[in-house]
Amino acid sequence: MKKYMSPFWFSLAAIIALVDGLEVPFNTATYAYIFKLITNRDRSDVGKYLIVVLIGFLFFSVFSYVQSVVVNKNIVHINQHLKNEVIQAKVERADLNQENFEASGLSFLMNDLKLLEDNYWRNLFRLLGYASTVIVTLGYALLSNFKLTLIFLSFMVVPTLFQHLIGHNTTVKTAVWSKQNEQLSTRVKDLLHGALTIRRYHAETGYHDRLNADILSTETANARLKNGIALANSIMVYLFYLFSETPIAIGIFFTITGVLTLPQFVAVQYSSNMILNSANQIMRCFNQISSTKTIRQQVQSMTKSVGDCDGPKLLTKMGHFKSLLIANVSFYRDSHEVLKDLHLSLKTGEKVLIQGASGAGKSTLLRIILKELPIDGGRLMMNSDDYNSAQVNAVFSEVSQAPVVFDETILFNLTLGMEVPKERVVNAIQQAGLASIITSKNWGERLSENGQNLSGGQLKRLEIARALAFKREGLLIDEGTASLDPAIAKQIHETLLAIPNLTIIEVDHHIPDVIKAKFDHVYLLSEGHLIETSH
Repeated sequence: MKKYMSPFWFSLAAIIALVDGLEVPFNTATYAYIFKLITNRDRSDVGKYLIVVLIGFLFFSVFSYVQSVVVNKNIVHINQHLKNEVIQAKVERADLNQENFEASGLSFLMNDLKLLEDNYWRNLFRLLGYASTVIVTLGYALLSNFKLTLIFLSFMVVPTLFQHLIGHNTTVKTAVWSKQNEQLSTRVKDLLHGALTIRRYHAETGYHDRLNADILSTETANARLKNGIALANSIMVYLFYLFSETPIAIGIFFTITGVLTLPQFVAVQYSSNMILNSANQIMRCFNQISSTKTIRQQVQSMTKSVGDCDGPKLLTKMGHFKSLLIANVSFYRDSHEVLKDLHLSLKTGEKVLIQGASGAGKSTLLRIILKELPIDGGRLMMNSDDYNSAQVNAVFSEVSQAPVVFDETILFNLTLGMEVPKERVVNAIQQAGLASIITSKNWGERLSENGQNLSGGQLKRLEIARALAFKREGLLIDEGTASLDPAIAKQIHETLLAIPNLTIIEVDHHIPDVIKAKFDHVYLLSEGHLIETSH
């Protein structure tokens, strides 16, 4: 986790925390000095004492604020890099087979990482101050009376050992809470996504029981986690009182019998009390830090090779696209064979149409070509060699059934924030039949969530324009024109199919014969096999 820290800001926070931790030893020394003044009846030093105390606590008050500012600066730096890397890891490892991928990722980012901030990062900075307090106060106590200080410290062993016993239980409860919270996030996301449908059918009560059960499970898990931490803390507090009052009694006995002076006893007792309190806080911090173990393991697991997934170095090995071969590929879903020894071969510039009944496996085939689904048999080859997901993504753009739209500007949705020449963007808009709707004047307009301020057909054309703007050598179309006006669909097809070096694989069962005739090959996907048909 160290890689997310700024060396400068963390070092500054450490220095400030160490200095701020001197407040307790300062308070201890000045408190013990009161009894020295009383014992010696020295009136001349009372004014000096007051000045030193007021200046000292003013200094520590200002320093406490400075410490908060520096710690928050560290948190900003850590969260900026950590969240960026977690999101990047999620994007790089987007897996269609992972259940609730979007909701679980959002839940982890918004909830688990917040818990990590509160219970891990902030406690790390608190530990620095507590450590400073313990070390300096211990030194002061030992100087006051070595023997009594050792007696006080020997009683701290039991609470320290207890902390190690409760750490595992806290970690388990945190894992349960995280899982329940992820499930609730999935439920809420699903509910909000289908809110209009639920309202249309007056089905609010039908969803209520499921939602209420998930909320109850999440809050119950959270309560058990909090109760577990509270119980552990309560037991530790009692143990600290138990093992602090006993040495106090010993100190009182030593003072009464003349072994110690009153200022010495007060110094040791007060110092030991502060040491115990600081040690108590340290144990609390470690207890909360241990509750984040599962989250830290998840972060390390998902980010350990971020940026290395099918890295850019592999892209140069492929060169320009020449051919694609799907050789005897089989694919199973839930023990059902969707594709059976399927074979498809095409060369650069060829246009292929694949038709078939709904559920025949057309979209699945495109997912397999893009390496988004693993095959159960056969081989996938590009340019007569095996390929990876980065290489196929460098060759093929995709127009999907459900257009992917970002809550961003029109230009961002076309370019995804990449540097794309303006001429290419304009040309892509024209080829997608959007010239009458999108002009350079409204590129900066923001699309609403899920592109609700555009029609379904316009969203489809927007995704087609995006695919063309990236100027890949190939284009995969998954019913990309199914919801378009027939005249516009015909115009787009004529434009795309006329691009000479653009390789196209389209799956659709709504293609009119006049367009179908423009494809080089037309296949029917039936019972897991591709059968070439006449135009």
